Amino acid sequence: MGKKVLIPILTEKETELEFIDYLRKEEIGEIVLLFVVDRETQGDLPAVVIGEKLKKAEAAVETLRGSIKDKVKSDHVEWGKWIEKVENISKLEKADSVIMISTKETQELLPALKERNINVELFKLSEIDGPEKTADGVQ
Repeated sequence: MGKKVLIPILTEKETELEFIDYLRKEEIGEIVLLFVVDRETQGDLPAVVIGEKLKKAEAAVETLRGSIKDKVKSDHVEWGKWIEKVENISKLEKADSVIMISTKETQELLPALKERNINVELFKLSEIDGPEKTADGVQ
């Protein structure tokens, strides 16, 4: 059996087919999904915008569950500080690593995660021109 990984829903690119194909690999045994509503980093966003983000995250979780259902063991929606929630859920679920899609935002989070001794893997999506290919057909 492969390693247990935590996948934070952060970039809205977690449903890309390329990423899902990576998660299907043998070395990944169990997947825990996490979405964090972090009011601190989201500033003074109106409640309606936060609600929209929650809906998108729920849709991403459902898409991932449908695409790799044999591997997704649990999912969490948490309110609080993003770094702390990733650390706490990672420990609670005994995840071997956290896998995030490489973006400017995730690159900025990397030092804080490593400082907390969290094993982080960044997945770089291919630079493909044209519409993004997602498992749910959304572009």
